[in-house]
Amino acid sequence: MESKQIAHLAQTLGLKPPQHDTIVHKAECVYSTDTEKSPNGLYINLKTFESFGHDMISFDRAGKDALYLHVRKELVPVVADSLHEDGTPDNLDGSNEIVYKPKKVSEEVSHYEVCSTLLKEPVPLDMLPASAAEICRAIIDSAGFDFKTDEFVWKEYMEESKYAKHLIQIEAPPVINYEDLSCNRCGSTSNLWLNLSDGYVGCGRRNFDAGGCLDGEEGAAIQHYHDTGGVYPLAVKVGTITATSGDVYSYAPDEDAVVLDPYLAEHLAHFGLDVKSLYKTEKSTLQLQIEQNERHNWSEMNGIDGEVVYGPGLVGLDNSGNTCYLNSAIQLLAAVDELASYFVSHYSDIAENLPADVNPHDDVLLQFAKIVRSLVTDRVINQQLELVKRYQVACQEAGVEYVEPEQYKNFSVKPSMLKYSIGKLKKQFSTNEQQDAEEFLSCFINLLDEISPEIKRRCKTPLTMKDMFFFQTRQSIVCDSLKKITYNDSETHMISLPLFSGDKSEEGLDDNEEVLLTECFKNWAQDQDIDYFENDTAHQAVIKNTFLTLPNYLIVSLQRFFLMPNCTVKKMGNPISVPTEGIVLEAYSEEDNTGYKVEHNTREAKKAKTHVNSELFKTLLAMGFKEKLCRLACEKSDSSNVDECVNWILSNMDTVSEESSVGDKNSADVAANVSLLMDLGYPREQASKAAEVCGNDIAAAVDWIATNELSSKNGTTKRATYRPVGIISHIGSNINTGHYVCHINRNNQWYTFNDSKVLRSDSISAANGYIYLLKRCDGVEGQSAEHTT
Repeated sequence: MESKQIAHLAQTLGLKPPQHDTIVHKAECVYSTDTEKSPNGLYINLKTFESFGHDMISFDRAGKDALYLHVRKELVPVVADSLHEDGTPDNLDGSNEIVYKPKKVSEEVSHYEVCSTLLKEPVPLDMLPASAAEICRAIIDSAGFDFKTDEFVWKEYMEESKYAKHLIQIEAPPVINYEDLSCNRCGSTSNLWLNLSDGYVGCGRRNFDAGGCLDGEEGAAIQHYHDTGGVYPLAVKVGTITATSGDVYSYAPDEDAVVLDPYLAEHLAHFGLDVKSLYKTEKSTLQLQIEQNERHNWSEMNGIDGEVVYGPGLVGLDNSGNTCYLNSAIQLLAAVDELASYFVSHYSDIAENLPADVNPHDDVLLQFAKIVRSLVTDRVINQQLELVKRYQVACQEAGVEYVEPEQYKNFSVKPSMLKYSIGKLKKQFSTNEQQDAEEFLSCFINLLDEISPEIKRRCKTPLTMKDMFFFQTRQSIVCDSLKKITYNDSETHMISLPLFSGDKSEEGLDDNEEVLLTECFKNWAQDQDIDYFENDTAHQAVIKNTFLTLPNYLIVSLQRFFLMPNCTVKKMGNPISVPTEGIVLEAYSEEDNTGYKVEHNTREAKKAKTHVNSELFKTLLAMGFKEKLCRLACEKSDSSNVDECVNWILSNMDTVSEESSVGDKNSADVAANVSLLMDLGYPREQASKAAEVCGNDIAAAVDWIATNELSSKNGTTKRATYRPVGIISHIGSNINTGHYVCHINRNNQWYTFNDSKVLRSDSISAANGYIYLLKRCDGVEGQSAEHTT
């Protein structure tokens, strides 16, 4: 009965098998971090090919009559007589690819069935009608949006090389003996790259702790590219070539990345190599990058060798190939209790109110919410503990001794969809290259701030990013000879501090000299002598930096990297010390400027819109709102959306009514000016008082704000004490290489987040800090329920 019903549904829904270019989501639920290995597996919609966790099916916009392929992978023990005792690879698949793992003690068994709310019970794969079975088999065989042994690369990331189709290949090429290759320069037999133009074989490039030739020099393969004039850009990694793939790298400056070479078989045939006879013997570039992080000696970083722990707030993030920068930044943000609580409590709102024209996997807001929810709640913990329990029972039933599976040693999730969604908006983070954690963190905070209207639309309550992170600074240029002071005010969410005062030369610095974080603040605020030019005449002047407001969370980045005269980047590796009593900061205090001419450099105020949508205006009037509110709402709205105008009226009603005694026209002007000042980044309290004092003169209102100290939402006092609650550390000599880890303080206990591993630290790990998250001490630090493995 169910089989006939499935056939009818498949025909009614117009179900078709996925084509070779169809995106199939089979690696992870688009609304959660559930995978096919989760206790309840994944449910793949047979029409949209989107995947859902068991408790996420309600978010599927395809409707209640949808058909799903239910996929669940179960870990089962392997009995002794099925093991290979000679140490040879125990599973060579059809492509002859070696699986890199020790002797098997367990294996995964896949379970498939089709289900729907319209069916009384699930239908096994072998009982499906032919049409539905064909679709299911196509999904199972599809690679889709998937990643393999932590080599996840969205298909959009790896592009076809522009040089592949018309690649230059020399005449009379050498015949390559694939079984007996070595570096043409140093003789090494590992990490070899074969140039696809002339057959040159050389070692791969150096990484921060490995690679390059045996003599320690840069890899011969890339050196050969430069030595031959940069006309032979493509090289394939020896040992990664199979009948279907190979690790190809383009050394060309305009690509400089792992690329696709659709003509790889033809290019190799030029040297007498038949890809059908080749098999994988070495790991790919991305696999090696991940393993470098795992095997590197982290002894130079304090707190890296602690006991593995897990619990809410103690969940790791898997490295998908050079994603440690993203992992560290996301862990840092998840440690901000207010931010994490917001996204956890509003997760359903974010998911349910997803715009109809937006795909779930493209939505940064949804993907960030689902990652934060997995990191700080017990959802992932409970799921993995359930899997461990099931495997223990299976071992007991099979009479096999329980050995903790490698995949259960850490509690972690994959941030792949989050990275993908960010890369769609910010192209600089769409590749698998290592990135600067500071740049990413700053970009992502700005992104959350930019989409705050959409966050408020979905969640009905605003996310106060400015209250949490943003603050104002002032740079004062004081020229005594001209009796002139220029104030340059700006708003930001991160402050960059020099390690040393300006009178020290970077080249002569001692990397072993310990630096107090408090001294870095003093270096930033230190007076700097400059020449101030007016009418082509130089005058001595002094630059001073100070805070105008103090945020709840202060993000500090240290200026560890600097440019040498030879245009190379060098890193200052000085250990950093943070005083246990915290760091006391003071905001700007009013100075005696008597006798000085004062100028303010601020952003130009936005002009209020004068055009009013008449139909929208009438609609709002008919809803009972006052005329002045309706007109202002129409002027401020960027569209003809009634809901947006109503939201503006409700948000600004108090401001307009407070000034009603001035008269309708004047009241409306004041309200408009308040809104304009708030658009410039000033808190409502400052904007309201400035508009009241200065009336219609926006420039005067800005000057008034700049010269009058006011308490505001995002800077409530002139003095505050900060203590570190999070630190991102960097190991390596270059900003675009090395490795990032994150240290978080939860309930007065420090933890180190090294990608998927979470370790308890005995003390604060501030020495290698690159980015510091400082919290005002009058708050309550986040809690964690810690368990050890």
